[in-house]
Amino acid sequence: MGEYEASAQAAVVALQAANQPLWTDVLTAVGGVGVRLLQCGLIYVGLRRMGEAAADRKAQHEETMTALQHQHEESMIALKTLIERTAPRT
Repeated sequence: MGEYEASAQAAVVALQAANQPLWTDVLTAVGGVGVRLLQCGLIYVGLRRMGEAAADRKAQHEETMTALQHQHEESMIALKTLIERTAPRT
């Protein structure tokens, strides 16, 4: 085998070895997938908590509006009673 053929065969062996994935490459890829799954999970949890907080705020707002409506109705009854008592009688 000549010098040219030996160097060509060494190049082929080097290329074949380079095409095989190293364990570090495999672990890096698996780790990357794991990190992305974790990110997706955290985004899901964050969005879910935001939705729950919005529902809580809505319920609190509705409760406040109901209380204000009740207070308004009581005030109108008291005003009507006051007007009836102080109205001149004919």
